[in-house]
Amino acid sequence: MPIGALLPAGGAAAKACSDPELLEAVGRGASLEQLCLALDQPVAAVSSRLLALELAGAVRARPGLCWQPT
Repeated sequence: MPIGALLPAGGAAAKACSDPELLEAVGRGASLEQLCLALDQPVAAVSSRLLALELAGAVRARPGLCWQPT
């Protein structure tokens, strides 16, 4: 069963659409540290937002705690 099937309808996908600030910060690719500094938020907050975007298919995790848009 895909992980997305475990989410309530509209959950992560709706959050991805409503998180343009994080998507803009990711740009063409960024590390977790870069994102935390750019957004002035703690790791826990940014990583949970990244997870929602990843589950929605908006970003992809890369080696080295980095993310890039899909």
